[in-house]
Amino acid sequence: MSPEQQPWVDPAAQQPYGQQPYGQQPYGQPYGQQPYGQPAPGWQQPAWQPEPSWQPQPPQTWPYGPGRPGQATAAAVLGIVTGSLTLIGGLVFLVAGLTGDGDVATWLLALGVPLGVVLLVGGIGLLSRRQVGLVLWTAVGAAVLLVVALLGGVLDHRGDSDAIDAMLGFTLFALPLPIVTASLSAQRTVREWVLAGHFGG
Repeated sequence: MSPEQQPWVDPAAQQPYGQQPYGQQPYGQPYGQQPYGQPAPGWQQPAWQPEPSWQPQPPQTWPYGPGRPGQATAAAVLGIVTGSLTLIGGLVFLVAGLTGDGDVATWLLALGVPLGVVLLVGGIGLLSRRQVGLVLWTAVGAAVLLVVALLGGVLDHRGDSDAIDAMLGFTLFALPLPIVTASLSAQRTVREWVLAGHFGG
């Protein structure tokens, strides 16, 4: 059969099913772009990073760690103990003075009643991180009161060595507790912990 007699065949009809004719882009694909789902030339896929899971943030704490420092706990407990003993001792000396057996030292030591109440309240407040100055200055006041009562008793009982020795022994026995309480409450760590609590730290 001569070329003039061969039947005409459409070239598009000879393409396999689903394949576009030569030189044509897939249907719906803009010219010059890669098929859907394939990255363009030169594009690098970033490394996969897991999405950060949401976690509750821990509460803000003061700079030296969470919780109450040991010095603050000791100062608060000693404040409560010292306040309780000062209150009880003040009541005893107050009763002794009211019964007519009191001297200058007895009446001075009876002032331990209000000091003991304030110190007791201050120790409880320090446990709750309220304030430290109440424990500090009340403990200092209790120590000063003991020394003043001793001096008053010595002046009142001049020549009575037994009474002076008894008052001196009582003062030496009772004085270390308020001194230690004041020393602990005056620590910088305790003061900063209480101050941080006022600012939510």
